[in-house]
Formats: sequence, structure tokens, C-alpha cells
Amino acid sequence: MNKKIGLASLVVAAIGSNTVWAYEDASTLPEGFKFYGRVNVSLQRDHDFNTKPNTANNEIVQNTKLHSNASRAGIKGKYSFTDDLSFIYKGELELGANSDYSANNNFVERREVYAGVSSKKFGSAMGGKIDTPLKMLQAKVDMFIDFTAGDIKYLMPGKTRTSNTYLYLTPSWAGFSAAVASINFSTVNPNPKPEDNNGTSMSVTYTKDKIFTCDDSFYAGLARNDGVLDQDINRFAAQYKWSVFTVGGLIQDAHKTATGKTYPTGSRKENGHMVNASWNFTQNDTAKIQWGQSQEVEYGGTQLGLGLDHKINKNLKVYAFHADIGGDYYQTSSPAKQKDRTLMSNGVGVEYNF
Repeated sequence: MNKKIGLASLVVAAIGSNTVWAYEDASTLPEGFKFYGRVNVSLQRDHDFNTKPNTANNEIVQNTKLHSNASRAGIKGKYSFTDDLSFIYKGELELGANSDYSANNNFVERREVYAGVSSKKFGSAMGGKIDTPLKMLQAKVDMFIDFTAGDIKYLMPGKTRTSNTYLYLTPSWAGFSAAVASINFSTVNPNPKPEDNNGTSMSVTYTKDKIFTCDDSFYAGLARNDGVLDQDINRFAAQYKWSVFTVGGLIQDAHKTATGKTYPTGSRKENGHMVNASWNFTQNDTAKIQWGQSQEVEYGGTQLGLGLDHKINKNLKVYAFHADIGGDYYQTSSPAKQKDRTLMSNGVGVEYNF
């Protein structure tokens, strides 16, 4: 690709995009536009365990590399037509410090990109490349989201962001809100011939501050994907914060809808769960732990995440973490043949928001 064309494409993409979560209240968006971003980079020692039975120690990759954990940049904003009706837009580019670990081995990838309208009375409607309502439940409770081996996408499916998505968000009422999305996607059959498909994703969420005391809060959400990327998924997530403690969790069940497709167990239906907790033991330091179990991605899959964050200021923090995924590649109960882990990472990093 011509370098000038590539640079022009990047500039156009940045101008035409902005980044906010789909659930961000349009009233909080700046009038016009705002440039923003996040740099999250970690130096990691990764152990990628082998899927070939005859390799010594069942392990083929041990390396120390720099990872970019969903670092991003974008523009977000709105233009008001009336006191109630606004045009809203959003777009985000993911920036890979090490392109080997990005989705398509590229330095720049599109994240959410959409345009739509928002009304305080009637809600918001938008179209583009958008996170599904079911995915957003993960974003609320996953303490290791975007980290190697720590993100629950390594344990459970459902982290879906696709183009040709049309999303409607209701206004919030007494803490309750709902979302529904229509997702158009293509799959390739054994022919192989692309085939257009449609799915839906919907959620109901509840957010409330001061449930029992003046310094606590509660979040809960129930979501369903129906036929999205040839899967049906039901998910429930919740998180409770009180003083310096936070506890949360997520449970889901999944069903393969495509003919002949199964999970690693050979079944078309599986389920999974995750629980976590964090403790702000000083004003600037947080310890966290997360554990999950599911056979939707790995046979006999388990996941563990441990982390320590130190906040330097409002926008900057440093951290250390350990995360690993356990599975049984051989799909056997024999201890001699079981594989203890499939992926393990230890790292230190820095996150800066601007």
C-alpha cells in the first residue's frame, strides 16, 4: 500500500470515528468532537502450550514480548438539532504496539465505529460496527478484559463486535435500561460459499448507587444473543461495590445453532461461569483475583487471573498480573495425559488515558 494513501486512510478513519461505549449516555458526549485514547502496554513472559502430543514438555512457545492491550485512539461527540434531539457519532482505532498479537497482525484495527441519533425521551438508535449488548455485560464485570489469558474470551464465547449492526438503546428509568441490536453477518459453509445471516442481541440492565449505604453501588444485567455468529447465548452478570471491596460474577450458557458444529466436548450445548473480587487496600493500590470455568472454548477449561494495580494519578497507573488458562487437550481423565495449561502469561505494564 502506498504510504501516503495509508496515512490518508488513517486520518479519515480518525476524523470519522469516535469512541464511547455503546451504553454511554449521549448527554455526556461533548458538543462537536473530542479526541481521546488509551495506551495500555505490558511486557510479558508468555507460555503458549502445545497442541501437538509429541513435543517435549508439551510446550512450543516461551517468549518475552511487548503487548498492546487494546490500546486505542478516537474521536467522539454530538451535534444538537434541538434541546432533545442530537446527532451522535463514535469511532475508534485499536493501535497495536506489537502487531503480532492484534486481530489481523496489523498496527491499526477498527474498533467501534457508528453514527446515529439520540433523544432524551425516546432513546438512541445507531448503526455501524458496534459491540453487542451481550458483550457489554462482560465489559462491566471482567477485571482482566483485553489481557492475554485473562480476558474471559479465552474461556467463554460472546465477545462480539461486528459491522452491519443496528442498535437501539432505551432511556434509563429508575436505573433500568434496555438494548436491542440486529446483527447482519456472513458465514462460510463447507461449499465454501459466503452466506448472509441475521442475529439479534438484547439486554436489560440495572445500575444504582447508594443501595444500602452512601458509598456502595450495584450493577446487574441479563442478555441474550440469538443466532449471532451461529450461536445462542444467555448471560447474566452482576457487580456490587461497597467501600474498598468489589465482588462480581458472570454466568452463561451457549448453544451452537449451525448444523454439525459442537463445542470441544462434542456437545452442542455448554455453560460457564466466572467470579472475581478486588480490594483497594490503599487509596492508590488495588489487588484483584478472578476465576472461571467453562468448556465452551477449552475442554475442561479453567481460568485464573491475579493482579495488582497502582494508580499514580487520575489518568495513569502501573500494574502487574498473572493469568492462565487450563485445559485438557487430550480430552481424557487420565492424569498422565492431561495438559495442565494451554496459555499462561506474567507481565508488568502501564496504562495511560487521555
